[in-house]
Amino acid sequence: MGVLLDTSAVIGWLERRDPGVIDTIEADPNVPAISAVTLGELHRGVRRAPDDRVRTIRRLHLDFVTDRLDIVPIDRDSASAWAMLAERFPRRTGHNDVWIAVAAATTRRQLVTQDEQLATALTDARTSTDPSTALARSVPDVIHCPIGT
Repeated sequence: MGVLLDTSAVIGWLERRDPGVIDTIEADPNVPAISAVTLGELHRGVRRAPDDRVRTIRRLHLDFVTDRLDIVPIDRDSASAWAMLAERFPRRTGHNDVWIAVAAATTRRQLVTQDEQLATALTDARTSTDPSTALARSVPDVIHCPIGT
């Protein structure tokens, strides 16, 4: 099965060294994955770094992620799943979060996040959806690792 890390989980793992995220990654024997959307957000983080020191650290983390993790692309099937899931999510859930959730669902990975709002939205969508529907297959299982746990 494996796990897919959203941007908050990658930052929790590599920048904050958050024990909850680290333990979750280490508990799974598979190589973690990230969505192409998360990769884009990490690139943006490098560009928006407040100074050269932070930019260098973020660039090293970006290089590590690019070299070591599986990157899940956006394809035709994920676009269709995104449309279904985006209709179901509350408006406050960002489009990028929906793309990342779809990447986890379409690859049958658990989504690891430190974003409480996203974890709640996914849990609500999963529990209120008939499991036999296409929508249910677009909602990944979620592992919420609150910051600092």
